[in-house]
Amino acid sequence: LSGHLIPILDKIIKFLILFFILASFLQSNGYSITSLIAGFGITGLAVGFAAQQTIADFFGTLAIIADKIYKLGDYVKIGDVEGTVEDINLLSTKIRTLDDFIVSIPNNNISATVITNISKANKRRINEVFGVTYDTSDEKLRQAIEIIKDVCSQDNRLHKNPVVVTETLSASSIDIRLYAYVKTSSFNELIQVRSDVILEIVKRFRQEDINFAFPSQSVYIEKQ
Repeated sequence: LSGHLIPILDKIIKFLILFFILASFLQSNGYSITSLIAGFGITGLAVGFAAQQTIADFFGTLAIIADKIYKLGDYVKIGDVEGTVEDINLLSTKIRTLDDFIVSIPNNNISATVITNISKANKRRINEVFGVTYDTSDEKLRQAIEIIKDVCSQDNRLHKNPVVVTETLSASSIDIRLYAYVKTSSFNELIQVRSDVILEIVKRFRQEDINFAFPSQSVYIEKQ
């Protein structure tokens, strides 16, 4: 059985066992199970109105099972909640966020929400901008691009052929954009690889006297 079905079926089986134990106990003490069920039918309408949300969550659970979108241990983003799936039951899914909070989301809400299963990604993207000063020479600009490409090609945790382009002329810098993919679905590994790549690029830029830009303004005073 798939991982996302096991916890739900486990809860269903426990409920059925408890129900049959209770039914057997009542039957052995002279209560008529048929009469009890009929009695439940009389108040069923009122209970139905009170249990609308519970019923909706149950059908939401069935939708999650049918889609097989996530299972225990997966790292997901559901709406604006992001984290690791810690529990899936008949009514809700519990997510442990990066802040170590537990967030319980009704399954009915989940079935109507965009779900991103980050754990199923085969790669994670690095998208960084390196802004260099406007007085950087043409030769140094081309060298900066080659440095970024070389750093990425030397790191075997990255897929080959990163995209490195001079993207735009911003207010205070010439921006060089890096798109590269890390061979992982793990967020922790992504941020570690990204950190290592950035540190190596900064080191190489400094060695070659390629200066990073920072927000600045030039003021021109016109002589009268």
